[in-house]
Amino acid sequence: MTKQTAISKLVYRERIVWPREMKLLNELMKEYPEIHFWNNLDLGFQLNSLAWLKTEKGQETIQSKYNSWIEYKKRIAEKIS
Repeated sequence: MTKQTAISKLVYRERIVWPREMKLLNELMKEYPEIHFWNNLDLGFQLNSLAWLKTEKGQETIQSKYNSWIEYKKRIAEKIS
C-alpha cells in the first residue's frame, strides 16, 4: 500500500492535486504515522482535499479514527500472543 492509494481512496479523483495532497498527507503522517491506518481509513465520505483533516472537525474525526485503529491493533496483537 502506498500514499497514493490512501489519497485516491480519501479524495475525489477529479479533485486530486497530487503535490498538494502528498504534502498534506506527509504533514498528517507526522502525527498519525502508520500507512496501514491511512490505507484502511474509511470516513464514510470522500473529501475535496485532505486539508479538511486539518480543520477542527477533521482533527476530531481523525483522532477518533486513529484511537479506534490503535485499539484494533492491540486486540489483534492480544489474539496472536
